[in-house]
Amino acid sequence: MVLLHQKISKLIDAADANQFANKNKNFMDIIEQKYPIDFDILCTQFEKKCEEFEGVNNG
Repeated sequence: MVLLHQKISKLIDAADANQFANKNKNFMDIIEQKYPIDFDILCTQFEKKCEEFEGVNNG
């Protein structure tokens, strides 16, 4: 999943935001169909894992 996140970030970084939105109106629909996990839940879980990791490293 981290790899997917990196690929999405690269796609967005590589394009002007308006151009990306215009060319890929169905982009998130495609992602949601291919990866049916709720993307918001996935991001929340990812953030929690990052916080846990930071806590281990800092404490």
